[in-house]
Amino acid sequence: AHTRTPEVIHRDIKPENIMISRQGEVKIMDLGLAHSLGEKRITKTHEWTGTPQYASPEYLSGVVSPAVDQFAIGLVLFELLVGHAANGGATAEAAIHAVLLGQLPSLLSLRPHWEDFARTVDRMSNLDYNRRFPSLADAIKALKETCPKV
Repeated sequence: AHTRTPEVIHRDIKPENIMISRQGEVKIMDLGLAHSLGEKRITKTHEWTGTPQYASPEYLSGVVSPAVDQFAIGLVLFELLVGHAANGGATAEAAIHAVLLGQLPSLLSLRPHWEDFARTVDRMSNLDYNRRFPSLADAIKALKETCPKV
């Protein structure tokens, strides 16, 4: 969706919205909150919708860009790899405060032996969107290049 013109931003990526097909393909579900960057905004300025536990700081301020989805995917990967959410099952309010106050744990701190792979996941969910990958395609490429071999 990020490679289409205009780009489509999901805005609510979370584990519940990710499915695996019988062929092993990852499918993103529930596009009810998706936003096309070429269309007029549905939400008012400084309003957002979605799941607070996966919302980026800029999205909480009403900014919609592909970086919003990249941040959420980074948090989903963190949860998948560690076994619990970065916000630790926090309430919506606590999750928002953790993001805004920069209190999310890093994967590298919990899995230091994964080195470059952990840094890649952490970069995807960096609180500063300028420090994330330029695109989700770049993030996926980095994940593939740094993924530990088993």
